[in-house]
Amino acid sequence: RRRRRRRREASEGRGKRGRDALPDGTAVRCLCLVPPPSPPGTLLAGTEGGYVALLPPSGPSETRPWRHPHHILSVAAFASFYATGCKDGRVRLFPLSATGDGAPLLTLEGHAGPVCSVRAWPSGASSSPLTLATGSWDGSVRLWHADPEKGTGRCVQTIDAGLANSTACLWVAGGLMACCAGRSEGGRYVDQAVRAYALGEDGALTERLPPPPAGHGGPVRCLAAWEDLWASGGNDGTVRVRSPDGRVAHVLDHGTMTASSLDDAKGGGGGIVLALAALLEGVATGLEDGKVCVWRREGGGWVAAQSLVHPGCVWDVAADPNTGDLVSACHDGTVRIFTRRSEKVARDEEVAQWERDSQAAAAKSGRSQVDVSKLPSWERDRTNMVGKSEGFVQLFRKDADGTAIATQWSESSATWVIVGVVADGPSEDDSGVVDGVRYQHVYPIEIDMRGGGVTTLQIGYDDGMNPFVAAQRFIDRHELDQNYLAEIADYITKRAGQGAVSLGGPSGPSAAPPSR
Repeated sequence: RRRRRRRREASEGRGKRGRDALPDGTAVRCLCLVPPPSPPGTLLAGTEGGYVALLPPSGPSETRPWRHPHHILSVAAFASFYATGCKDGRVRLFPLSATGDGAPLLTLEGHAGPVCSVRAWPSGASSSPLTLATGSWDGSVRLWHADPEKGTGRCVQTIDAGLANSTACLWVAGGLMACCAGRSEGGRYVDQAVRAYALGEDGALTERLPPPPAGHGGPVRCLAAWEDLWASGGNDGTVRVRSPDGRVAHVLDHGTMTASSLDDAKGGGGGIVLALAALLEGVATGLEDGKVCVWRREGGGWVAAQSLVHPGCVWDVAADPNTGDLVSACHDGTVRIFTRRSEKVARDEEVAQWERDSQAAAAKSGRSQVDVSKLPSWERDRTNMVGKSEGFVQLFRKDADGTAIATQWSESSATWVIVGVVADGPSEDDSGVVDGVRYQHVYPIEIDMRGGGVTTLQIGYDDGMNPFVAAQRFIDRHELDQNYLAEIADYITKRAGQGAVSLGGPSGPSAAPPSR
């Protein structure tokens, strides 16, 4: 019976194909597909620990021996080389084959902030010199020509047209798209934008006029493109699907898991959209709240087709155009592959482990002050209740032991699926006021100051609040490095209230102290 259910999932949606836990055990921050002549389905993944792993379609992953000094935030593959974008602002190029000590053949310097987006020129992946575009938190997009075999490379163009904190760039037909998170002003991000650039015959990029509006109610983080459409995703929990001229055609809202044709929809309530992957029939999104959502184009509109729960933040997603397989990079240090091909579905024990990991993560995701007595009964009421959409969350009370459980609605099976137990919080009173607002919990966070010294800040948190939303608010308020998002959210989730977490010091990530 279990096998029959798995086969049905593979035909109707995406079932679990396999997983690779990378050896260094740190969060997988980025991944990409490797072009020919590598076998179809070959992947590259970069980790917070500074390692790159090659994942062939069959066989174990191969971790490259050379370790980056900082988080790897983006990776791009050519036919014989690959490039990494790092937290230290450098772009490094390596041979794709594992030879010698694995040290970089070439390092490109010029960015003054973390390089969070590296994109290989698609039609020139085998040409020399190689062409790649990079986006950085220094606010610029750079175009590079590089010859790794000769150890030479140069920046041929720098675009700095108000792109404060550039977060992603993407080659599209006829040019390049870039987006930015904006700048912090009074604890809020403003000037978030999306820019379109045309690639001229001379190889230079020029901005298309007028630039398409961002439309998002917060920072813009990621991009995806098809032949006839492109899309942007952001902190407001929405994906804005656009026509070639940049006009918003549809808004995919992860708060309601519904699509709207209104270009002024603000979104809200859903997880931050960290990654997008264009599918032949739709788009896949990677969310900070631990989900991969698949949206399908249908009848001139869009519908939420599937929600794949992960045991941690999903930093990146990729789609294989040859097989339709979907790949995710998760904060728990694992790359997961989902497939529709029934013959490739993972073994029962692998699927069961994924389900256990996801349920365990959901169970410890936060304190609860829910009045359990007012919840609908799991035993008596669940068969009479229908979810509003795929992935809709509903709390139930188990009459057998009086506990509250969290469930998600599955459209394909028309049932509620248990994802975890809603845990009670501790009894101690750690409430307080931060910036004039009272919170149920206030936690200390230490910040290393430039030039020496430590200052202690406070972060406020209420029961039921998304820890990533609280962390993002804290980062915006104090203008901290965006790469601290996952660490602060983890700190909140684990409820490490007995001691202060230190950012920028030995116990934090390997990064320069945030500027103040």
